Amino acid sequence: MSDLIDELLQSSAQNDILGNITHRGAYGVLKYEIDITTSLRRVLHKDCGHYVTFKFKQNFLWSKRIQKYIAHLVSQSLQRYFEPFKLKNILVVGLGNGNMVCDSLGKLVCQNLCIVDIKLSNALQIPHLSYILPSVEGVTGISSFELINSLCKSVKPDMVLMVDSLTATSLTRLGFTIQLSNAGIMPGGGVGNGHKVLNHNTLNVPIVSLGVPLLININDMSLQPRLDTEFYQHFTPKEIDYVIKECAKIIAMAINSCIYPPKLLDSFV
Repeated sequence: MSDLIDELLQSSAQNDILGNITHRGAYGVLKYEIDITTSLRRVLHKDCGHYVTFKFKQNFLWSKRIQKYIAHLVSQSLQRYFEPFKLKNILVVGLGNGNMVCDSLGKLVCQNLCIVDIKLSNALQIPHLSYILPSVEGVTGISSFELINSLCKSVKPDMVLMVDSLTATSLTRLGFTIQLSNAGIMPGGGVGNGHKVLNHNTLNVPIVSLGVPLLININDMSLQPRLDTEFYQHFTPKEIDYVIKECAKIIAMAINSCIYPPKLLDSFV
């Protein structure tokens, strides 16, 4: 099963619902937007919300200019999610098991964020940015939902940004797509190990999720015979570690640029 909305639409023979490309950018970057309504929710088994998908080509891997361009587009979409709210405190949650390369996107994004003291944030009159890496229940013994829910009650963020690795059904999508959504996210859902959904209703905080497809179910690949084992069902290319690092930089760049003035960001570099 895919986490990517456009792949789910195609597999459900709902191609016409996807609509037009909302932006054809430079360097071959494409942007799609779609609102999942109640009727589509029944078809796709995805929560209702606004989804934004950026598709880009392999050329981003060796071009800082293209990476900055993609980050700029992602930042613009993030700003639109931010607009309805008066944000003073933003919490970034790096989901996943940071000890596994294919699941380390959340950890790497958080490590690339610019974090400053709350006093400086107040002085600059910008939202205070913080992050947490809850890991996974198999490592900590505590569900990520319980950790995040408790922290939200304590820190009281105005918005939570969830960053996680996604699954896809096509090898060509691995590492070359960024998906944003305000519908919430189920940690581990893409690999059949999902628990409680993290969304506005369960956390009482507005949620925006950001993810990159980094895993593919082996049974979604045209392999014969199909594998029935419950183990080692997901595949990721060995070169994915480099791709993840570059994608993490792009997402972190997008988040940072939403928070900090350009001159201040330049001083962090």
